[in-house]
Amino acid sequence: MNSNTNNPTLILSYLQLRRAVGYIGIALPIALLAGKVIFEGAGIEPSISDYYYTKMGDVFVGCLFAIGVFLWSYEGYDEGPDNKVGNIACIGAIGTALFPTTPDCPSLVPKTSRLLVRCTLIVIYQARLILYRL
Repeated sequence: MNSNTNNPTLILSYLQLRRAVGYIGIALPIALLAGKVIFEGAGIEPSISDYYYTKMGDVFVGCLFAIGVFLWSYEGYDEGPDNKVGNIACIGAIGTALFPTTPDCPSLVPKTSRLLVRCTLIVIYQARLILYRL
């Protein structure tokens, strides 16, 4: 038997990592809103991805990348679909960070192609939530 399988320090560390990712997901909208109020003044963006174009854009991208890296490395409890679904969710999270909503100002990327990529990534990311619950 592998000595790492019964190491409580590794198990505790892994559980703490999962908890930290959960805290990132819960705190992200609050941090984005608070940061926008502090740095740019009051106002709520229509979509969480719209914070990409505020001064909180780096926080938005960093948090989604942190969640994406965790999801890629997550193997689940058994040989079930957890690893595959985690990898798909990783692509959705990182893709959402790289392809945010179209800004109000004109962009080099046509709105329709950006919208298509964005909707696809949102569906992938949300499918992860459904599949993890099964």
